Amino acid sequence: MNNETKNNVYMSNLPVLLGGITLGGVVVFTSTSKIHESFKLKREKRLTDIDSIEFPPELEHLYEEVSYENLSGLAERKFGSELLHFSKVITDNFDESDLINFYNNIVSLDTYETDFKKRNKKYKNSILEVRGSYVVNNNSMFLSPDNFKSTIYHELFHMSSSKVDENVVYSGFSQAKLGVKVGDALNEGYTQLLTERYFSEDEIIKSYVYFVRIALLTEKIVGKEKMEKLYLHSDLYGLIDELKKYAYYQDIMEFLSNLDFVFYHLDDKRVSSIKKKMIEKSLKQISEFLLLTYSIKLNDVYSSDYLANSENAMNDINEYLSLLPARVNVGDKSFIYGVLDDKLLEKLSDNLYEFGIVSSNSKTL
Repeated sequence: MNNETKNNVYMSNLPVLLGGITLGGVVVFTSTSKIHESFKLKREKRLTDIDSIEFPPELEHLYEEVSYENLSGLAERKFGSELLHFSKVITDNFDESDLINFYNNIVSLDTYETDFKKRNKKYKNSILEVRGSYVVNNNSMFLSPDNFKSTIYHELFHMSSSKVDENVVYSGFSQAKLGVKVGDALNEGYTQLLTERYFSEDEIIKSYVYFVRIALLTEKIVGKEKMEKLYLHSDLYGLIDELKKYAYYQDIMEFLSNLDFVFYHLDDKRVSSIKKKMIEKSLKQISEFLLLTYSIKLNDVYSSDYLANSENAMNDINEYLSLLPARVNVGDKSFIYGVLDDKLLEKLSDNLYEFGIVSSNSKTL
């Protein structure tokens, strides 16, 4: 790749500074008698043998005949006004066939007010402040009485994308069985992305900032309509299949593993130099996976005529690069890992050249 190409890309890749303490809700599930929470601190480990992970069989929904018209009884329940508001928005924006989990859960949902102060103090090594949670196993939602409006729609999206089937917990893009979980980070990020997308005019908080950005970048590979459908159907299988069109299964699993690892440790109060390097390495690998996978995705869009479409391809790549965070700030900690280096730029150029998107003379994006 020539210097002009590198300059064109670097100039467009302005670092994105994502700051602030993560605030928000979580999904809770039970496995045997133990409670596992997505903000629970983990030891320094990641999935090392990811090929050995066995995903549960694809979820088969049991559809109950419920429609928005006969959900009026929600108004009489705790948080009734917000339950009705959420029901109205989600039924207006999504096809009924994609709301199976929503219809199956909304009528029997139990809602409670909970003081999360003691709970937050329990996790002293984390700066994560939790204001709400949704427990999949018994279809229960717990919210802080002081600021429940800031998190209720996030938790209701969890409810609308969750199902327990034969001791397997399906929740959006997260699956769990016997204490083994995968997809927590992407699930929380995409849940918050949908919350901000469809309830931007409500009193919601901005939470999971980095993971929202990663979820958005993943959506640009899969497609908005398809990814929303997969999320609502709790279809992690389907998401992986979509990504397999442009990436190897092993790389996809490493991406999910890296993302979960970052999710479990990004909010740690104490970060050793070794842990910091591990987090930054994972952050860099996440960005590299997304960028290279997106570059292959462009084959579907522009491969028919690279001479006519090379400028469009370059614009798309540069726009995507501008969204990739190169630095993440959490509290008083800063994780700087960059995005591009010569090796990655060469891979990126080779991907586009292989599919005829860039010219053979200069491989200019």
